Amino acid sequence: MNLTERVISKARYLASILNRHRIRSCLQLEGPYLSYNEAIVKAHGYHDPVILKKVQSAVCEVINNPCGYERDGTVFSHYPKALKIRELLYKYLLRGSLVVDFGGGLGGTFINHRDLFDSSHKCIVVEQPNFVEAGRAIAIRYNFPINFLESLDELHEKPDILIVSAVLQYVNDLDLVLQGLAKLNSKIIILDRTAFIGRGPLKWWLQVENTYYGTPVSYPFRPLELSIILDAFQNYSILDRWTNPFDPQQPAHRGLLLQRNS
Repeated sequence: MNLTERVISKARYLASILNRHRIRSCLQLEGPYLSYNEAIVKAHGYHDPVILKKVQSAVCEVINNPCGYERDGTVFSHYPKALKIRELLYKYLLRGSLVVDFGGGLGGTFINHRDLFDSSHKCIVVEQPNFVEAGRAIAIRYNFPINFLESLDELHEKPDILIVSAVLQYVNDLDLVLQGLAKLNSKIIILDRTAFIGRGPLKWWLQVENTYYGTPVSYPFRPLELSIILDAFQNYSILDRWTNPFDPQQPAHRGLLLQRNS
């Protein structure tokens, strides 16, 4: 590669980084819509097979190659300098801990942080059917200690750590889901990458991804009020709050660490 080619290649690389930063800084939203049902009619939906395909490809690349980790279907060569989920797992993952990851994709929490888990730990992912099917295949192929379930109703064990990351803003029956999560009575809840707004009526939007998946994809999106979380988990105290540098700031995405009161 000559000098000109190297300069062009470097420029394209920097442009891709800046473009990803712009995408992550501000979500592309269309709407608002009066209800989830009105929005979903105009959406592809999160069950679109291109989403699963992209996540599946990235997860398998991380498993089979010395890559850092996968996030939202993208492979990164190294962890960010401050990756809160890893910090919290290192602190709270004890011998024999059961980790339940609600909306945990194909088991990315375990796959990204395999060095923090040992044979005494159990991992359960609750996901939609197409992700459950693909996740089970990956767990069997690579002998990972991950169990995949389609519903919280199938879960009959009390988790030590409950992870709910980048999912609540996409849920239709939010009250029902929050009730189900609260009933698990987990010792620790890591509520990561959740979209919040200030006071005001909650509105549904379409989150649009025109290029990320190689084809236009959209799905209903609704940022939440913090009071909704606090009302649902009244038996918990907030131990920590944070922001991830790679998450959108419009609407603002935040993380909360909740601990069950004695």
